[in-house]
Amino acid sequence: GNWCEPGEPQLLDTPTAHDGWLTRQQLLARYAELTGRDLSAVGWYLAFGRWRLACILEGVYARYRDGVMGREDADVDGYGPLVIRLVESASHALDAQR
Repeated sequence: GNWCEPGEPQLLDTPTAHDGWLTRQQLLARYAELTGRDLSAVGWYLAFGRWRLACILEGVYARYRDGVMGREDADVDGYGPLVIRLVESASHALDAQR
């Protein structure tokens, strides 16, 4: 899944994007504390997940555009801005990783 925080790109109304959930940093700190694992590369994995999701959305959009998804009434117009936000967010995650 994609752990979204308020203001981050999301496909659906993700519960973690609302108040009451741990932030990503709080969750990572707790996980590292309990497991002792090195999480220094987590930004790369976050970037990869967002890039992957952007690629999937582009593929779905292309299939709808080409009429091969079987439904002509699907609302995929919002995919473009979401893909851009996902790619930008992936880039920021990589920048933060450095």
